[in-house]
Amino acid sequence: RVQELKESRPALLGRSTMQKLTLALCLSGAAAYVAPVRQTASVARAAGTLADLEGGQVPLGKWDPLNLADTGEFGPTLEWYRAAELKHGRVAMAAFVGFIVTANGYAWPGNIAPGVSFKSLIGATPLDTWDNLPMYGKYQIIAWVGLMEICSEMQQPHYLTPGGKLGEVMFDPVAEKYSLWDPLKTMKNWDDAKRARGRLVELQNGRAAMAGVIGFVMAYKYDGTVPALNFLPDYTGELPAAPFAANWHISETAANWAW
Repeated sequence: RVQELKESRPALLGRSTMQKLTLALCLSGAAAYVAPVRQTASVARAAGTLADLEGGQVPLGKWDPLNLADTGEFGPTLEWYRAAELKHGRVAMAAFVGFIVTANGYAWPGNIAPGVSFKSLIGATPLDTWDNLPMYGKYQIIAWVGLMEICSEMQQPHYLTPGGKLGEVMFDPVAEKYSLWDPLKTMKNWDDAKRARGRLVELQNGRAAMAGVIGFVMAYKYDGTVPALNFLPDYTGELPAAPFAANWHISETAANWAW
């Protein structure tokens, strides 16, 4: 085809022009097999400041005497802290209710393992109840918590990117269905002010629950540390340092592996 062009239009196409045309034809064939490059924007959420973050409580307000919230140079680190606070607060609220329910002898119906009912595991303290759980029962609980964590990290957009929502967990993150936050959609008609108050209440209750769970553990484990709870029975197991001590202990496992 290049030769035909040379013969038919000699006056218009010189040697240098023909060389350029030949090179262009060669490159155009190769370019047809190269996928186009998608232009992407920055994926990181802009780093926020403590003044922009919800959750300040009277009388301290946005209290940060050590300036730990000054993390702008590391990206949205403060938002990551908030996401972690929400997760820990929600787990602590469930744990606080679990302490009270279990300490009063209530248990789920049915079995947690073949031939092992929830009721049969109730111990002198809620911590003893955990020790009484069969190993695979404990693994189920940990796997459930891990599933929620995976679902929260799979959501698009991610909570640390523009448009992402802190604290939202969907059990079907791809289809964005089955929200852990509001599975019955009772809050879909809330206005912005009511939603903001709901978020603040959740934060405050989560913080109180984290302190409450620590108080329960200390009261059961170390007599006299929480005077108001001195009436609780003593726990003599190895929680919280060794949560699987009733099933296996890392020191024993290491000894068995030693030569």
